[in-house]
Amino acid sequence: MPQPSSAQVDKNLSIAFYIESGSHRKAIVDQMNHFRNLHPDIELDVQLFHGEKYPLKVEQWLGSGSGPDVLYWHGGQQIKYYSDQGQLKDLAAFWQKNNFDRLYAGASRQAVEFGGAIYGIPVMQQLWGIFYRVSLLKQKGIAVPDTWESMLNACAKAKEQQVRLFAFGAQTPWMAHGWFDYLNLRINGLQYHRALLSGDLSYLDKGVINTLEHWKLLLEQDCFNDNIDDFSRDSAVPLMYHGRALMMLNFSLSRVPAKLEGDFDFAAFPSIDPSIPQYTLAPVEVFIVPTYVNWRAELELMLQFLASADFQDGFNEATRVVSANKFGKTPSTRLTASQAAYLRSSPGGIQYFDRDTRFDFAQHTPEIFIDFMRDRDVKRCAHRLESLRLKVFSQ
Repeated sequence: MPQPSSAQVDKNLSIAFYIESGSHRKAIVDQMNHFRNLHPDIELDVQLFHGEKYPLKVEQWLGSGSGPDVLYWHGGQQIKYYSDQGQLKDLAAFWQKNNFDRLYAGASRQAVEFGGAIYGIPVMQQLWGIFYRVSLLKQKGIAVPDTWESMLNACAKAKEQQVRLFAFGAQTPWMAHGWFDYLNLRINGLQYHRALLSGDLSYLDKGVINTLEHWKLLLEQDCFNDNIDDFSRDSAVPLMYHGRALMMLNFSLSRVPAKLEGDFDFAAFPSIDPSIPQYTLAPVEVFIVPTYVNWRAELELMLQFLASADFQDGFNEATRVVSANKFGKTPSTRLTASQAAYLRSSPGGIQYFDRDTRFDFAQHTPEIFIDFMRDRDVKRCAHRLESLRLKVFSQ
């Protein structure tokens, strides 16, 4: 681990966060003010970002060799992509020095460890699943679907009553990955899906075609809201507030009005093949340190703070997700507690499509999947994915 030299004494520190909502912004500001109170001699610059352009900022900082000292980022292949280019600091010695293995479960460490090096500090673990309005389902006489047949029946019942079962927003195109992930996991299983994401299977394989055919059927049955191109992930959520959609495949609901908060619950994605376990999508969010940063004592203090249960509980409470630190407190909302229970009982799974396949592959797949949701052309979608696989994984 690099040691600070006398020439590198730098009491300034900068950190970049991605914020989900106004309440999340407040939680971050409160936590950073707490850090300032603990270390008043450190001049802290906190940079807050929201929207789809944040990944472009991270790419710009890492590519230019100039930017904040600590960056909020995603675990898995999106770390490996930049570490392979030598743009992230290896934190393994710092991790061992602070005995962080006592703080994190294996899945969290796996999200930041590649080739024996550790490139991040896990901060939260999300769980993708079905968020739904309890009262609306009851009003419409629809049970939470737990099988393929019951999901199709629920779609039909919702449509009969001039609503849609699922909310979706194509303006956040990477959300389509969650649908492909869960359908493929439920139809073909975990090992098949991992092999596919690793580039070892063709997207023309009959298993992938079967997955796309299932997805096509949901589209043909009008299971999703109309005009998906008019909505983003955030703007699609209110479709459930107003009774225009009953549920949504998502990883968190951070902006639910207080009067509706008790009306939301969480369920696993329905089973399709009963012989396949209920594998989960559970991405890990992290903090990374670029290689352009001078290693110094102030940086270590920040990383220790970010790894603490106190920080992670405060940071994650507003977005209703589970802290990566094993000593984080039990979630205070029913919704987050339900997610935490599912995480604890998971038989295994992946993080997420764009965390478990090559970053330069996943950069282009959202467009392909969104086009499929528009034109429902299984053959075209499969051939575009396969052409991309051959191009990327042959490099």
